[in-house]
Amino acid sequence: EFALFSNPWRRTRGDWNPLRSGHGTSMAQRILDFLQADPHTFGDDARLWTYPELASWVSVLKSKGLLQRGAKTRIAEQKKDTGLTSTSELLDLFEREAFLELAGLHITEYADANEGQRAVLRWWYDRLLDARKRIADFPVKIVERSGVKELQEEPRCYVGSVHSFKGAEADVTVIFPDVSPAGWREWRARGTARDGVVRLFYVALTRCRDTMIVCDPAGQGVNLMECMN
Repeated sequence: EFALFSNPWRRTRGDWNPLRSGHGTSMAQRILDFLQADPHTFGDDARLWTYPELASWVSVLKSKGLLQRGAKTRIAEQKKDTGLTSTSELLDLFEREAFLELAGLHITEYADANEGQRAVLRWWYDRLLDARKRIADFPVKIVERSGVKELQEEPRCYVGSVHSFKGAEADVTVIFPDVSPAGWREWRARGTARDGVVRLFYVALTRCRDTMIVCDPAGQGVNLMECMN
């Protein structure tokens, strides 16, 4: 099992934002852009892509067996064109067999829409650049499990360090009271050197509106709760 989580206060941390990081177009957005043309996903609202949407999902795919020579460059040059592409334009960009295979998946009737959506998404995933597959695994699993709705919404479970949550609040706060080696040295020094650790734990304790849960340490480091005893 896995749960959706994020840290909107630290978008640059990809490990805290597996669906949307602060670096360029997220893989979740690329998937949404690709599925825009899929009737199994968007029903009557499905349509052909704009050039920005096309550039979004094509840029992470292998060209061999998929695109005509120079197609990625031509698509990138049209990124400011927000009008819809046409079938004839797409046939000029894609290898005919690959494009018709995708079009066939779009119009194939399946036992349920989710099955059709998974087949279309598998077409895209199988053509991903090898270096991009690991990044795509998580959002692909989300779609396969729950559809695209969860990719479109902000997760309501937030993960991060105490520092990253300064100024934030939550109804329920779960704290793992691990102390970094530097924090442990400050605590051992006693006197005013401890103040930073005390302030940090104060921040942790005051993030919750309703319920606070203090767990055992997540790692093998020092337990701040034991330090306080």
